Amino acid sequence: MTIKLATLGECLIEISELDTKTNENIKKFAYGGDVLNTSVYLSRNNIKTSFISALGNDRNSHWLLEEWQKENIDCSLVQKLEGYYPGLYMIELDDVGERSFMYWRNNSAAKNFFKNIPLLKKTLRNIKDFDYIYFSGITLAIMSEAVRDYFINYLKKFRQNGGKVIFDSNYRPILWKTQYQAKYNYTKAYKNCDIALPTYDDEKLLFNYKTKKECVQAIQKKGVKDIVLKLGKDGCFYLDEGKQVLVSTGKVKSIDTTGAGDSFNAGYISAIINGKGKNNACKYGNSIAKKVIRKKGAII
Repeated sequence: MTIKLATLGECLIEISELDTKTNENIKKFAYGGDVLNTSVYLSRNNIKTSFISALGNDRNSHWLLEEWQKENIDCSLVQKLEGYYPGLYMIELDDVGERSFMYWRNNSAAKNFFKNIPLLKKTLRNIKDFDYIYFSGITLAIMSEAVRDYFINYLKKFRQNGGKVIFDSNYRPILWKTQYQAKYNYTKAYKNCDIALPTYDDEKLLFNYKTKKECVQAIQKKGVKDIVLKLGKDGCFYLDEGKQVLVSTGKVKSIDTTGAGDSFNAGYISAIINGKGKNNACKYGNSIAKKVIRKKGAII
């Protein structure tokens, strides 16, 4: 039986520096977005992936849709919103490949879609028989409060009917009105997911955890069974019956860390779906992330 996985999130047009020594100030255009990045790498790992989002009816929206379809992502649930356009983001890299972002997404098609309860309800009816739902903290952040409440209740019913939910915390403070609002919604998300793939730096910033073990145990107490804590260049971490397990990436030169966590998620999820053990799934996730950070851009 083919496993069906739905991802919910946004995709933005990416503006970054052209990778050439002679044209350092020239920008190039691509696309990315945390959930979309994961969707691409899931599809490349032969996981049937349906992306739920929204675009406009402009030239750039048509281009994005064509690019996603080339990656064999099912785009039948991507909504077309007249009068709206894709969001934009710009990446700036420092000397070691760490990145900073600037965003223009306040009136994007995706953000407006995730404020529209009737349209989201209609869209989600199409995935009631899916096996997995995947979303991120950014997905939650661009939803209205009413849509967040509806979505969390939908996840409860989805799990009751046998589906599994995967959550990548991906905390971006600028997208939340207050830290308390983010904590409240993240707690609800954790209580309604089966697999959690948080990043330690994000969790420390939001919940003020002092150790990796404390972080994982706190998420376990919310009822999550499968938790892998991403550590950036140090790999990932999980608890095995209380024993601390670190899965290292080994040494690798980083050119651009954009999309590293997203690609790790895809590798881990695809390995778990294909019956691999947790440690092997972590290693596979690391192996994909290592390839991604050796090149510029979230999608290589």
